[in-house]
Amino acid sequence: MQNLLRIMLMTALLSLVGTQWSAGAEEKNSQMILTVNPEVLKSKIKEVETISLDDESKKELTGLYHRALANIEKSRFYVADAESFSEAQKTAPAETEKLLNALKEKEKVSPEKILKVLEKTTLSELEQQQQKEKADLSAVEAKLSDLNNRLVIQNRRPSIARERLIVLKRRLETSITKRKSAAPEGEPAVMTQARNWMQETQTFALSSEIKMLGRELLSYQKRMEVLNAKQDVTESNVKYITIRVRLMEDFLSKRRLAEVEQVQQQVKTTKEESRDKHSLVRKLAEQNVALGKELKTSTLDLERASAEDDQRRASAKRIGEELSSIKQKLEIAGMSQALGGILIQQHRLLPKLPAMQSETSQLKQLIASSGLRQVQYTEEHRRLRDIEAYLTDFMQDMPQEEVDRIHTELKELALRRQGLLNKAIATEASYLSALGELDLAQRQLINVVEAYDNFLGKHLLWIRSTEPVSLSLFKNLSQEIELMLSPSKWIEVGNVLLGQLKAKSLVTILVLILVFLALMRRYFLRAAVATGEKIGHIRTDSFGYTIQALVWTAFASAPLPLLFLVTGWQLSLVPEATEFSNAVAAGLLRISRAFFALMYLTDLAIPGGLVVKHFKWPANTAAKLHRELRLLMVLIMPTTFITIHSITLDKVGLTMLALLFTIGSVGLFIFRTCTPRGGVLANFFVENSTNLLVRLRSVWGSLLIVYIISLVVLVLLGYIYTGITLTHNLINTILMIYPLVLLHGLLSRWLLLVSLRLKFQAILARREAERMAKEMMEKPRESASDRNEYTLKIDEPEINLTALDSKSRKLLNTAIL
Repeated sequence: MQNLLRIMLMTALLSLVGTQWSAGAEEKNSQMILTVNPEVLKSKIKEVETISLDDESKKELTGLYHRALANIEKSRFYVADAESFSEAQKTAPAETEKLLNALKEKEKVSPEKILKVLEKTTLSELEQQQQKEKADLSAVEAKLSDLNNRLVIQNRRPSIARERLIVLKRRLETSITKRKSAAPEGEPAVMTQARNWMQETQTFALSSEIKMLGRELLSYQKRMEVLNAKQDVTESNVKYITIRVRLMEDFLSKRRLAEVEQVQQQVKTTKEESRDKHSLVRKLAEQNVALGKELKTSTLDLERASAEDDQRRASAKRIGEELSSIKQKLEIAGMSQALGGILIQQHRLLPKLPAMQSETSQLKQLIASSGLRQVQYTEEHRRLRDIEAYLTDFMQDMPQEEVDRIHTELKELALRRQGLLNKAIATEASYLSALGELDLAQRQLINVVEAYDNFLGKHLLWIRSTEPVSLSLFKNLSQEIELMLSPSKWIEVGNVLLGQLKAKSLVTILVLILVFLALMRRYFLRAAVATGEKIGHIRTDSFGYTIQALVWTAFASAPLPLLFLVTGWQLSLVPEATEFSNAVAAGLLRISRAFFALMYLTDLAIPGGLVVKHFKWPANTAAKLHRELRLLMVLIMPTTFITIHSITLDKVGLTMLALLFTIGSVGLFIFRTCTPRGGVLANFFVENSTNLLVRLRSVWGSLLIVYIISLVVLVLLGYIYTGITLTHNLINTILMIYPLVLLHGLLSRWLLLVSLRLKFQAILARREAERMAKEMMEKPRESASDRNEYTLKIDEPEINLTALDSKSRKLLNTAIL
């Protein structure tokens, strides 16, 4: 009902136009009588073959008949729709009043009255009633969703109908003009008649559609009142049934827990009473106590799953409504800076898809575990159907005297266990059902979040985040920097982190391990360099040394980034965290992955490291790469952190400055890497001067410069989110290229070692054959020392990456590309 006034005003204006157009057309339409009907047209179509005309004329004639027939059919639909709109206009007031009266009566009924009825209902009946209520809720929610979609469509109908009326009016005038024009000279009479029928029916169809649209506009307000009333009633039903379901769930939870507590108390009492009795009696009593604990755990898990299911459904509903609302705003208002701010905030608050997918995997494990427990309970319950056989197995190999003495007590415990198993099976079935519903709700939430995320991804890049750069943006820059460097804020973050570490001993141990590994960084790097001393000769070389170098380098590079990651993770888990600590957590989590990648690639290029010793890169090239990567890491890690931290706190001036500095740092790295004189790729350019990629260096180099400049311009124009996203993609591209280069080097080294080892084995085999032949001919009794001396004279091929054959290199390059 909230949109009623706006709809009435808009409809009144549109209806004036529609009424004027439709009135004249309706008057003409009411007076217009068609001189042809579908039966005549169908018979004429059959007679075409008997007419003495050429094939092309027959085809044209048949087409005219068919078009006339189609015009009549469309007219029938338009007339029916017009009558339907007229009828809706007459009946709408009474229907609206009826719906509103029903809504008032519904609001008088309190859903809390359901509790008085539930008190006398058994637990199994309660669960069945709860399932029915949930099914009713799903049906009503689906109905509400359909009504909302219909309202969205109907809100757009007046403008669509108005535009259509303009088109139809022009087409009607054109059609009337054509009807008045004379037939082409020499045209057969049958063709002229068919053309007149087609134009006549076309005019009739256009008039009918205009009449229908006029009736639609005239009845629009009344029909919208009915739809809005239906929406209000359905929303009330959803609210009412939701309260009933929640009350029923609370009541069920209390009943379950009360019954479980009662059962647990009974088995505990039985265990206490059997303390001084036979060991088998104590054993079965302890098993019953354990089953009672499992029953309580399953009951609590069931309540938790039901609560999480409600949360997931509520989140999916809220996010879906927000998505629909944003779409409507975008359609009405178009792209705007204010809408951009809303979208960025919504994107920041969206649940994270990886975390939800991880929760889905955990749900599958819980479902499997619950199903397994239910099978075990069912099997034992099946054995307990025959109590005597169950007790016979339980008391096997016991003297008959003891069996007779403890049989009665064991039978009572077995019967009690049977009842416990009944409850456990029922609870586990309910738990499995709740987990299934939770899994469905989780998947629905994932689908909604994915749809929202895709929608935001398509539109956020093209919406300005803030106003273009001006002095007003930086008027609070000093306060923003002061907040960023505030000692009290950082002390507060430290206290929050210490509180987390004190509460979680395992996390504290992990942090201490990472700190210890960080202090061992130099040792790990020396170990990585030491692996290069064992390579170079085919007898001692092994690809395992390269793997060792990779692992030692990872040990040296990983601790600090992992420390950042763990710190950000723990700060993000604090429920009472401040905005500042949340911003710190967001920044640390965002930079940790890039920090590790840059540090790892930098450490691979140290003097004597993997790329120098194992890949045989020129020492000066590796030194340049090491220097440039270290410079990039030093420049962009702080600025990226400041960017994420500032944008989380909505500090626009500091965000823009930090982002511009980040873009400039990436541009400087690209320029210093790709410059033909003194850059990292200088040797590559010289050695591959005929390569197409090298010859097009000026083209892609210019494109990179244009790209960097475009990023700067976008940020200055206020497209901060666009600048962040594209800069992030550019850094990811750089971080992807270097691992591919690393993979290329690893595969090249492996292929080369395999090739050289095969060649060396062939040389050994050939020399051995020559030695044996020579031994048989000249020195039948050659001493072992002579043989060894002869063997040692074999030349060992040294490792040379350039020796890789051209076919293998082409195949490898193609695979990497």
